[in-house]
Amino acid sequence: MAEDGAWIIRKYSRGIQRLQLWDVGPAVFNRGGLPMSGKHIHALGRKIVLEQKFWKYLYQHGFAHEPNPEKPDEIFQHAKQMSDRDELLAPARSTMRFGVFAKTHLTGLVQAVAHGVRWEHDGSIMKPMADDEEMLEHIKYGLFYHVISYDAVRDHPDKVQALMRAQNNDQNCAMGEHEMAMFFQISRVCREDHKLLPGQTLWEAVRAKALDSVSASWDEADLVALYNCAMTMSQDAVQVLVDAHFQWVNPTLLSVNASFFAAVADLPAEFMYCRLALLIRQYMSDAKAKEIERAGKTNV
Repeated sequence: MAEDGAWIIRKYSRGIQRLQLWDVGPAVFNRGGLPMSGKHIHALGRKIVLEQKFWKYLYQHGFAHEPNPEKPDEIFQHAKQMSDRDELLAPARSTMRFGVFAKTHLTGLVQAVAHGVRWEHDGSIMKPMADDEEMLEHIKYGLFYHVISYDAVRDHPDKVQALMRAQNNDQNCAMGEHEMAMFFQISRVCREDHKLLPGQTLWEAVRAKALDSVSASWDEADLVALYNCAMTMSQDAVQVLVDAHFQWVNPTLLSVNASFFAAVADLPAEFMYCRLALLIRQYMSDAKAKEIERAGKTNV
């Protein structure tokens, strides 16, 4: 992973640049296409904006790729899909061209403060403290990113994603890989065409490809549980579950143990939407939710 990232930087780096705040948005491939979490942004914001000043955060530069010359508005459209569904995010702007794939949530936070999004916890308008000169400067001039050519994204997507995973794994504000992200990834991989090696099972092929796209470590039993559930749910049901998780769950605070996914997978196939309702209800139940560590594994 580190070698791939270093190779991308050596070959495709455009150097560290300060990009205007509304020229950037989340890269299409960031976190496998999962949306940014407005809840995570607000939790991060309460620490940075309300409890300490921006300069104390001492953030390192993020990573971003140059605009896609064939689809110059793809970052705007991707961001718009998220902000149209989540009032905790700043509305997307048509000037968004550079795709951010490290420090994405920090970028979203500064954009939310600049726009004046209302805080989730009390409904007041987000605004920097009057004496927080660093936050005011970053709102005016933007954040720093190590920019790479779009050629890298087009020609070496696997290596760029390796760079993304390495960066997100090192950052203290990065959202840990959670069970829903892993479930979504396994579900997506399950539906791809696989050329199995002699003696290789579908599970082995899916496991190898799914794990290649994440940086957290996962217990084998958890992976099997998520795989069994993904294989027994329709694509539409999976998308409804992912959308519900995106809308209502702060993945840095709450999770559902993978064993619950295994229990749901044992229900008869004709109860597809009963499975879906049980999973959503489990996420919405504070009594059943479990804390998760930064790396994404459950504590239980």
